[in-house]
Amino acid sequence: MHGDSGDALRQELLSAVLDELRVIEETNDIAGLGRPEAEERVARLESWLDENAYADLYVGQVLGWLTWYRAHLDPAGAREPRIRRALELLANCYENGVSHLPVPLLPYLADGAEAEAEDALRRLLVVDDPERLAHTVTLWHRIVGDTPQESPDRSTRLSNLAVALHLRVVRAGPDPDLSDLDSAVELFTAAAAARQEQASGARDLADAGQVLLTRYGFTEDRGDLDGAVVKFREAVALSPDSPSCLLQLGRALRGRFAVAADPADLTEALASLRTADRVAPPDDPERGRIHEYLGAALRDLAARTDRMADLDAAVAQFDLALAHVPEGHADRERVGARRAEAVGRRESVHEARDILRLMTESVPPVPGPIPGQDDDDPAITLMGIGGMCRLRGRTDAEPEATHWLDMAIAYYRAALATAEPDHPDRADMLSLLGTALAARGASGSPASPEDGADASGAP
Repeated sequence: MHGDSGDALRQELLSAVLDELRVIEETNDIAGLGRPEAEERVARLESWLDENAYADLYVGQVLGWLTWYRAHLDPAGAREPRIRRALELLANCYENGVSHLPVPLLPYLADGAEAEAEDALRRLLVVDDPERLAHTVTLWHRIVGDTPQESPDRSTRLSNLAVALHLRVVRAGPDPDLSDLDSAVELFTAAAAARQEQASGARDLADAGQVLLTRYGFTEDRGDLDGAVVKFREAVALSPDSPSCLLQLGRALRGRFAVAADPADLTEALASLRTADRVAPPDDPERGRIHEYLGAALRDLAARTDRMADLDAAVAQFDLALAHVPEGHADRERVGARRAEAVGRRESVHEARDILRLMTESVPPVPGPIPGQDDDDPAITLMGIGGMCRLRGRTDAEPEATHWLDMAIAYYRAALATAEPDHPDRADMLSLLGTALAARGASGSPASPEDGADASGAP
Protein backbone atom coordinates (compact mmCIF):
# COMPACT_ATOMS: atom_id res chain seq x y z
CA MET A 1 0.00 0.00 0.00
CA HIS A 2 1.62 3.26 -1.16
CA GLY A 3 1.00 6.98 -1.69
CA ASP A 4 -1.40 9.18 0.21
CA SER A 5 -3.67 6.31 1.26
CA GLY A 6 -0.71 4.50 2.81
CA ASP A 7 0.36 7.62 4.71
CA ALA A 8 -3.18 8.15 5.93
CA LEU A 9 -3.38 4.58 7.19
CA ARG A 10 -0.06 4.99 8.98
CA GLN A 11 -1.29 8.15 10.72
CA GLU A 12 -4.62 6.56 11.67
CA LEU A 13 -3.07 3.42 13.14
CA LEU A 14 -0.21 5.28 14.81
CA SER A 15 -2.59 7.70 16.47
CA ALA A 16 -4.58 4.86 17.98
CA VAL A 17 -1.62 2.78 19.21
CA LEU A 18 0.12 5.86 20.61
CA ASP A 19 -2.97 6.53 22.70
CA GLU A 20 -2.70 2.99 24.02
CA LEU A 21 0.99 3.49 24.86
CA ARG A 22 0.21 6.70 26.74
CA VAL A 23 -2.38 4.87 28.82
CA ILE A 24 0.15 2.18 29.67
CA GLU A 25 2.75 4.76 30.71
CA GLU A 26 0.21 6.61 32.88
CA THR A 27 -1.50 3.61 34.48
CA ASN A 28 1.07 0.81 34.11
CA ASP A 29 -1.87 -1.29 32.92
CA ILE A 30 -1.32 -3.40 29.78
CA ALA A 31 -4.61 -5.30 29.89
CA GLY A 32 -6.11 -3.18 27.10
CA LEU A 33 -3.57 -4.55 24.61
CA GLY A 34 -5.33 -7.90 24.72
CA ARG A 35 -8.58 -6.58 23.28
CA PRO A 36 -9.33 -7.84 19.73
CA GLU A 37 -9.45 -4.33 18.23
CA ALA A 38 -6.03 -3.49 19.74
CA GLU A 39 -4.50 -6.68 18.33
CA GLU A 40 -6.06 -5.92 14.94
CA ARG A 41 -4.51 -2.45 14.85
CA VAL A 42 -1.09 -3.86 15.69
CA ALA A 43 -1.44 -6.49 12.97
CA ARG A 44 -2.43 -3.87 10.35
CA LEU A 45 0.43 -1.55 11.36
CA GLU A 46 2.88 -4.47 11.16
CA SER A 47 1.60 -5.23 7.67
CA TRP A 48 2.14 -1.60 6.67
CA LEU A 49 5.69 -1.70 8.06
CA ASP A 50 6.43 -4.91 6.17
CA GLU A 51 5.20 -3.38 2.90
CA ASN A 52 7.56 -0.44 3.53
CA ALA A 53 10.57 -2.72 4.11
CA TYR A 54 10.80 -1.85 7.82
CA ALA A 55 12.32 1.50 6.82
CA ASP A 56 10.09 3.57 9.12
CA LEU A 57 12.08 3.58 12.34
CA TYR A 58 9.42 5.36 14.34
CA VAL A 59 6.74 2.81 13.47
CA GLY A 60 9.22 0.02 14.26
CA GLN A 61 9.93 1.58 17.63
CA VAL A 62 6.24 1.91 18.51
CA LEU A 63 5.42 -1.64 17.39
CA GLY A 64 8.43 -2.99 19.25
CA TRP A 65 7.26 -1.43 22.49
CA LEU A 66 3.69 -2.69 21.99
CA THR A 67 4.90 -6.21 21.25
CA TRP A 68 7.19 -6.13 24.30
CA TYR A 69 4.25 -5.10 26.51
CA ARG A 70 1.92 -7.67 24.94
CA ALA A 71 4.45 -10.42 25.70
CA HIS A 72 3.70 -9.84 29.38
CA LEU A 73 0.05 -10.74 28.82
CA ASP A 74 1.15 -14.25 27.87
CA PRO A 75 1.85 -16.93 30.51
CA ALA A 76 5.42 -16.82 31.81
CA GLY A 77 6.45 -19.89 29.86
CA ALA A 78 4.93 -18.73 26.56
CA ARG A 79 6.39 -15.23 26.15
CA GLU A 80 9.41 -16.07 24.01
CA PRO A 81 7.71 -15.80 20.57
CA ARG A 82 6.48 -12.26 21.25
CA ILE A 83 9.81 -11.24 22.77
CA ARG A 84 11.59 -12.53 19.65
CA ARG A 85 9.15 -10.54 17.52
CA ALA A 86 9.81 -7.40 19.57
CA LEU A 87 13.54 -7.87 18.96
CA GLU A 88 12.92 -8.23 15.22
CA LEU A 89 10.88 -5.03 15.14
CA LEU A 90 13.44 -3.07 17.15
CA ALA A 91 16.60 -4.40 15.47
CA ASN A 92 16.66 -1.75 12.74
CA CYS A 93 15.93 0.95 15.32
CA TYR A 94 18.84 -0.20 17.46
CA GLU A 95 21.31 -0.33 14.57
CA ASN A 96 20.31 3.17 13.48
CA GLY A 97 20.69 4.83 16.85
CA VAL A 98 17.06 5.15 17.95
CA SER A 99 16.96 5.76 21.68
CA HIS A 100 14.24 4.90 24.23
CA LEU A 101 14.06 1.15 23.74
CA PRO A 102 13.07 -1.45 26.36
CA VAL A 103 16.06 -1.69 28.71
CA PRO A 104 15.77 -5.46 29.33
CA LEU A 105 16.06 -6.03 25.56
CA LEU A 106 19.22 -3.95 25.06
CA PRO A 107 21.73 -6.80 25.62
CA TYR A 108 19.83 -8.97 23.15
CA LEU A 109 19.61 -6.15 20.62
CA ALA A 110 23.38 -5.73 21.01
CA ASP A 111 23.82 -9.43 20.27
CA GLY A 112 21.64 -9.12 17.19
CA ALA A 113 23.50 -6.05 15.87
CA GLU A 114 26.98 -7.55 16.24
CA ALA A 115 27.08 -9.43 12.93
CA GLU A 116 26.06 -6.34 10.94
CA ALA A 117 28.58 -4.19 12.81
CA GLU A 118 31.39 -6.69 12.17
CA ASP A 119 30.52 -6.88 8.48
CA ALA A 120 30.51 -3.09 8.23
CA LEU A 121 33.91 -2.89 9.94
CA ARG A 122 35.42 -5.47 7.56
CA ARG A 123 34.18 -3.49 4.55
CA LEU A 124 35.50 -0.23 5.96
CA LEU A 125 39.01 -1.69 6.24
CA VAL A 126 39.16 -1.69 2.43
CA VAL A 127 36.66 1.05 1.50
CA ASP A 128 36.94 4.70 2.55
CA ASP A 129 33.42 5.78 3.53
CA PRO A 130 33.52 8.49 6.25
CA GLU A 131 29.76 8.57 6.79
CA ARG A 132 29.52 4.80 7.14
CA LEU A 133 32.56 4.79 9.43
CA ALA A 134 30.99 7.39 11.75
CA HIS A 135 27.82 5.30 11.91
CA THR A 136 29.81 2.13 12.63
CA VAL A 137 31.79 3.76 15.44
CA THR A 138 28.51 4.90 17.03
CA LEU A 139 27.01 1.43 16.68
CA TRP A 140 30.03 -0.25 18.28
CA HIS A 141 29.88 2.26 21.13
CA ARG A 142 26.27 1.25 21.68
CA ILE A 143 26.97 -2.48 21.46
CA VAL A 144 29.80 -2.24 23.99
CA GLY A 145 27.69 -0.09 26.32
CA ASP A 146 24.86 -2.64 26.27
CA THR A 147 27.08 -5.71 26.72
CA PRO A 148 27.14 -7.05 30.30
CA GLN A 149 30.53 -7.10 32.01
CA GLU A 150 30.32 -10.88 32.43
CA SER A 151 29.53 -11.55 28.75
CA PRO A 152 32.07 -13.81 27.01
CA ASP A 153 31.70 -11.60 23.93
CA ARG A 154 32.72 -8.40 25.69
CA SER A 155 36.44 -8.64 24.93
CA THR A 156 35.86 -9.05 21.18
CA ARG A 157 33.45 -6.11 21.16
CA LEU A 158 35.91 -3.90 23.03
CA SER A 159 38.54 -4.80 20.46
CA ASN A 160 36.23 -4.06 17.51
CA LEU A 161 35.32 -0.64 18.89
CA ALA A 162 39.04 0.08 19.30
CA VAL A 163 39.67 -0.93 15.67
CA ALA A 164 36.88 1.39 14.51
CA LEU A 165 38.24 4.34 16.53
CA HIS A 166 41.79 3.76 15.27
CA LEU A 167 40.51 3.59 11.70
CA ARG A 168 38.61 6.85 12.13
CA VAL A 169 41.83 8.64 13.10
CA VAL A 170 43.82 7.08 10.26
CA ARG A 171 41.18 8.15 7.75
CA ALA A 172 40.62 11.63 9.22
CA GLY A 173 43.52 13.42 7.52
CA PRO A 174 46.22 15.64 9.04
CA ASP A 175 44.28 16.97 12.05
CA PRO A 176 42.32 14.09 13.64
CA ASP A 177 40.80 13.84 17.10
CA LEU A 178 43.61 12.05 18.95
CA SER A 179 41.33 11.30 21.89
CA ASP A 180 40.04 8.43 19.74
CA LEU A 181 43.52 6.91 20.00
CA ASP A 182 43.57 7.28 23.78
CA SER A 183 40.25 5.43 23.92
CA ALA A 184 41.49 2.76 21.50
CA VAL A 185 44.55 2.01 23.67
CA GLU A 186 42.33 1.69 26.76
CA LEU A 187 39.88 -0.55 24.92
CA PHE A 188 42.54 -2.87 23.51
CA THR A 189 44.16 -3.13 26.95
CA ALA A 190 40.80 -3.90 28.59
CA ALA A 191 40.05 -6.49 25.89
CA ALA A 192 43.38 -8.20 26.55
CA ALA A 193 42.63 -8.36 30.27
CA ALA A 194 39.21 -9.92 29.59
CA ARG A 195 40.45 -12.57 27.17
CA GLN A 196 40.38 -16.22 28.17
CA GLU A 197 42.88 -17.18 25.48
CA GLN A 198 46.44 -15.82 25.68
CA ALA A 199 47.09 -15.52 21.93
CA SER A 200 44.02 -13.29 21.54
CA GLY A 201 45.13 -11.14 24.46
CA ALA A 202 48.57 -10.80 22.89
CA ARG A 203 47.00 -9.56 19.65
CA ASP A 204 45.03 -6.96 21.58
CA LEU A 205 48.17 -5.71 23.33
CA ALA A 206 50.04 -5.59 20.03
CA ASP A 207 47.15 -3.64 18.52
CA ALA A 208 47.39 -1.19 21.43
CA GLY A 209 51.08 -0.79 20.61
CA GLN A 210 50.24 -0.09 16.99
CA VAL A 211 47.77 2.61 18.05
CA LEU A 212 50.51 4.25 20.11
CA LEU A 213 52.80 4.18 17.07
CA THR A 214 50.04 5.89 15.09
CA ARG A 215 49.81 8.52 17.81
CA TYR A 216 53.60 8.94 17.76
CA GLY A 217 53.36 9.66 14.03
CA PHE A 218 51.19 12.67 14.85
CA THR A 219 52.79 13.85 18.09
CA GLU A 220 56.45 12.73 17.81
CA ASP A 221 56.16 12.37 21.59
CA ARG A 222 58.83 9.96 22.80
CA GLY A 223 56.37 8.76 25.46
CA ASP A 224 54.11 7.30 22.75
CA LEU A 225 57.05 5.44 21.21
CA ASP A 226 58.15 4.11 24.59
CA GLY A 227 54.56 3.10 25.36
CA ALA A 228 54.34 1.17 22.10
CA VAL A 229 57.51 -0.76 22.95
CA VAL A 230 56.03 -1.62 26.36
CA LYS A 231 52.81 -2.93 24.80
CA PHE A 232 54.69 -5.02 22.25
CA ARG A 233 56.89 -6.47 25.00
CA GLU A 234 53.76 -7.36 26.99
CA ALA A 235 52.30 -9.03 23.90
CA VAL A 236 55.45 -11.12 23.38
CA ALA A 237 55.51 -12.06 27.06
CA LEU A 238 51.94 -13.34 26.70
CA SER A 239 52.59 -15.14 23.42
CA PRO A 240 56.36 -15.68 23.00
CA ASP A 241 56.01 -17.73 19.81
CA SER A 242 53.82 -15.24 17.94
CA PRO A 243 55.69 -14.19 14.77
CA SER A 244 53.44 -11.15 14.42
CA CYS A 245 54.05 -9.87 17.96
CA LEU A 246 57.79 -10.50 17.66
CA LEU A 247 57.86 -8.65 14.33
CA GLN A 248 56.04 -5.65 15.73
CA LEU A 249 58.33 -5.50 18.76
CA GLY A 250 61.38 -5.63 16.49
CA ARG A 251 60.04 -2.87 14.26
CA ALA A 252 59.23 -0.59 17.22
CA LEU A 253 62.64 -1.12 18.81
CA ARG A 254 64.39 -0.42 15.53
CA GLY A 255 62.31 2.76 15.20
CA ARG A 256 63.32 3.86 18.68
CA PHE A 257 66.95 3.10 17.88
CA ALA A 258 66.67 5.49 14.92
CA VAL A 259 65.47 8.19 17.32
CA ALA A 260 67.62 7.63 20.41
CA ALA A 261 70.59 5.62 19.02
CA ASP A 262 70.62 3.30 22.02
CA PRO A 263 72.51 0.16 20.92
CA ALA A 264 70.47 -1.93 23.37
CA ASP A 265 67.35 -1.24 21.30
CA LEU A 266 69.03 -2.48 18.13
CA THR A 267 70.31 -5.58 19.92
CA GLU A 268 66.84 -6.38 21.25
CA ALA A 269 65.26 -5.65 17.87
CA LEU A 270 67.59 -8.11 16.16
CA ALA A 271 66.89 -10.76 18.79
CA SER A 272 63.13 -10.30 18.40
CA LEU A 273 63.23 -10.40 14.60
CA ARG A 274 65.51 -13.43 14.56
CA THR A 275 63.14 -15.24 16.90
CA ALA A 276 60.24 -14.32 14.62
CA ASP A 277 62.18 -15.76 11.69
CA ARG A 278 62.82 -18.95 13.64
CA VAL A 279 59.26 -19.57 14.85
CA ALA A 280 57.29 -18.44 11.79
CA PRO A 281 56.09 -21.36 9.63
CA PRO A 282 57.12 -21.31 5.94
CA ASP A 283 53.65 -20.20 4.82
CA ASP A 284 53.22 -17.49 7.45
CA PRO A 285 51.87 -14.37 5.74
CA GLU A 286 54.21 -12.24 7.87
CA ARG A 287 57.35 -14.06 6.71
CA GLY A 288 58.18 -11.58 3.94
CA ARG A 289 57.96 -8.63 6.32
CA ILE A 290 60.03 -10.48 8.93
CA HIS A 291 62.84 -10.89 6.39
CA GLU A 292 62.51 -7.28 5.27
CA TYR A 293 62.75 -5.77 8.75
CA LEU A 294 65.46 -8.19 9.83
CA GLY A 295 67.43 -7.05 6.79
CA ALA A 296 66.88 -3.41 7.75
CA ALA A 297 68.05 -4.05 11.32
CA LEU A 298 71.15 -5.86 10.06
CA ARG A 299 71.87 -2.91 7.78
CA ASP A 300 71.63 -0.62 10.83
CA LEU A 301 74.02 -2.91 12.67
CA ALA A 302 76.46 -2.81 9.76
CA ALA A 303 76.42 0.99 9.88
CA ARG A 304 77.69 0.73 13.47
CA THR A 305 80.18 -2.10 13.04
CA ASP A 306 81.41 -1.70 9.42
CA ARG A 307 81.37 -5.50 9.32
CA MET A 308 80.97 -6.96 5.86
CA ALA A 309 79.26 -10.03 7.34
CA ASP A 310 76.40 -7.85 8.66
CA LEU A 311 75.88 -6.26 5.23
CA ASP A 312 75.99 -9.67 3.57
CA ALA A 313 73.36 -10.93 6.01
CA ALA A 314 71.19 -7.84 5.35
CA VAL A 315 71.28 -8.37 1.59
CA ALA A 316 70.44 -12.06 2.07
CA GLN A 317 67.39 -11.13 4.17
CA PHE A 318 66.19 -8.65 1.55
CA ASP A 319 66.53 -11.40 -1.08
CA LEU A 320 64.36 -13.69 1.06
CA ALA A 321 61.85 -10.87 1.52
CA LEU A 322 61.62 -10.35 -2.25
CA ALA A 323 61.01 -14.07 -2.71
CA HIS A 324 57.81 -13.68 -0.66
CA VAL A 325 56.51 -10.66 -2.59
CA PRO A 326 54.71 -11.48 -5.87
CA GLU A 327 55.78 -9.79 -9.08
CA GLY A 328 53.95 -6.53 -9.59
CA HIS A 329 53.11 -6.11 -5.91
CA ALA A 330 53.57 -2.59 -4.56
CA ASP A 331 55.89 -3.83 -1.79
CA ARG A 332 58.52 -5.05 -4.27
CA GLU A 333 59.65 -1.50 -5.02
CA ARG A 334 60.19 -0.71 -1.34
CA VAL A 335 62.01 -3.95 -0.57
CA GLY A 336 64.05 -3.68 -3.77
CA ALA A 337 65.12 -0.15 -2.84
CA ARG A 338 66.25 -1.31 0.60
CA ARG A 339 68.23 -4.15 -0.96
CA ALA A 340 69.86 -1.79 -3.46
CA GLU A 341 70.91 0.54 -0.63
CA ALA A 342 72.47 -2.35 1.31
CA VAL A 343 74.30 -3.56 -1.81
CA GLY A 344 75.58 -0.02 -2.46
CA ARG A 345 76.81 0.28 1.10
CA ARG A 346 78.53 -3.10 0.79
CA GLU A 347 80.35 -1.91 -2.33
CA SER A 348 81.42 1.24 -0.48
CA VAL A 349 82.81 -0.88 2.35
CA HIS A 350 84.70 -2.97 -0.21
CA GLU A 351 86.26 0.21 -1.60
CA ALA A 352 87.08 1.48 1.90
CA ARG A 353 88.66 -1.85 2.76
CA ASP A 354 90.84 -1.71 -0.33
CA ILE A 355 91.96 1.83 0.51
CA LEU A 356 92.74 0.88 4.08
CA ARG A 357 94.68 -2.14 2.90
CA LEU A 358 96.85 0.06 0.71
CA MET A 359 97.30 2.59 3.52
CA THR A 360 98.28 -0.02 6.10
CA GLU A 361 100.67 -2.00 3.90
CA SER A 362 103.46 0.37 4.94
CA VAL A 363 102.66 0.20 8.66
CA PRO A 364 105.72 -1.21 10.46
CA PRO A 365 104.99 -4.22 12.70
CA VAL A 366 106.49 -2.43 15.71
CA PRO A 367 105.50 1.16 16.57
CA GLY A 368 108.29 3.52 15.84
CA PRO A 369 109.51 6.12 13.36
CA ILE A 370 108.24 5.67 9.81
CA PRO A 371 111.23 5.04 7.48
CA GLY A 372 111.91 8.02 5.24
CA GLN A 373 109.36 10.25 7.02
CA ASP A 374 110.39 13.53 8.61
CA ASP A 375 107.54 14.42 10.97
CA ASP A 376 107.46 17.40 13.29
CA ASP A 377 104.93 15.62 15.58
CA PRO A 378 105.59 11.85 15.72
CA ALA A 379 102.87 11.39 18.38
CA ILE A 380 100.20 12.58 15.92
CA THR A 381 101.63 10.31 13.23
CA LEU A 382 101.53 7.31 15.56
CA MET A 383 97.98 8.16 16.60
CA GLY A 384 96.94 8.37 12.94
CA ILE A 385 98.50 4.99 12.16
CA GLY A 386 96.63 3.54 15.15
CA GLY A 387 93.41 4.96 13.73
CA MET A 388 94.05 3.30 10.36
CA CYS A 389 94.69 -0.02 12.10
CA ARG A 390 91.46 0.41 14.10
CA LEU A 391 89.46 0.98 10.91
CA ARG A 392 91.12 -1.96 9.21
CA GLY A 393 90.17 -4.17 12.14
CA ARG A 394 86.52 -3.11 11.82
CA THR A 395 86.34 -4.19 8.18
CA ASP A 396 88.23 -7.49 8.38
CA ALA A 397 86.99 -10.82 9.65
CA GLU A 398 88.57 -12.75 12.52
CA PRO A 399 91.44 -13.43 13.18
CA GLU A 400 92.64 -10.47 11.08
CA ALA A 401 90.30 -8.12 12.95
CA THR A 402 91.90 -9.01 16.29
CA HIS A 403 95.38 -8.57 14.81
CA TRP A 404 94.60 -5.04 13.62
CA LEU A 405 92.93 -4.12 16.91
CA ASP A 406 96.05 -5.21 18.76
CA MET A 407 98.14 -3.14 16.32
CA ALA A 408 95.93 -0.09 16.95
CA ILE A 409 96.37 -0.44 20.73
CA ALA A 410 100.15 -0.69 20.31
CA TYR A 411 100.30 2.48 18.20
CA TYR A 412 98.02 4.42 20.57
CA ARG A 413 100.36 3.45 23.42
CA ALA A 414 103.38 4.52 21.36
CA ALA A 415 101.70 7.85 20.63
CA LEU A 416 101.12 8.45 24.35
CA ALA A 417 104.70 7.46 25.16
CA THR A 418 106.00 9.89 22.56
CA ALA A 419 103.73 12.80 23.43
CA GLU A 420 104.80 15.41 25.92
CA PRO A 421 102.69 15.57 29.13
CA ASP A 422 101.15 18.87 27.97
CA HIS A 423 100.50 17.70 24.40
CA PRO A 424 97.18 19.33 23.28
CA ASP A 425 95.88 16.01 21.88
CA ARG A 426 96.85 13.84 24.82
CA ALA A 427 93.24 13.55 26.03
CA ASP A 428 92.16 12.31 22.59
CA MET A 429 94.96 9.74 22.59
CA LEU A 430 93.83 8.45 26.00
CA SER A 431 90.22 8.30 24.83
CA LEU A 432 91.14 6.36 21.65
CA LEU A 433 93.24 3.93 23.64
CA GLY A 434 90.47 3.43 26.19
CA THR A 435 87.90 2.76 23.45
CA ALA A 436 90.17 0.24 21.75
CA LEU A 437 90.87 -1.54 25.03
CA ALA A 438 87.14 -1.73 25.74
CA ALA A 439 86.60 -3.23 22.28
CA ARG A 440 89.26 -5.85 22.92
CA GLY A 441 87.70 -6.69 26.28
CA ALA A 442 84.24 -7.01 24.72
CA SER A 443 85.58 -9.33 22.02
CA GLY A 444 86.89 -11.80 24.61
CA SER A 445 90.51 -11.45 23.48
CA PRO A 446 93.07 -11.92 26.27
CA ALA A 447 94.18 -8.66 27.87
CA SER A 448 97.80 -7.73 28.36
CA PRO A 449 99.17 -6.74 31.77
CA GLU A 450 99.32 -3.15 30.55
CA ASP A 451 95.59 -2.95 29.81
CA GLY A 452 94.44 -2.30 33.35
CA ALA A 453 96.86 0.57 33.86
CA ASP A 454 96.08 2.12 30.48
CA ALA A 455 92.33 1.81 30.95
CA SER A 456 92.50 3.46 34.36
CA GLY A 457 94.20 6.47 32.82
CA ALA A 458 91.74 6.82 29.94
CA PRO A 459 88.89 9.29 30.41
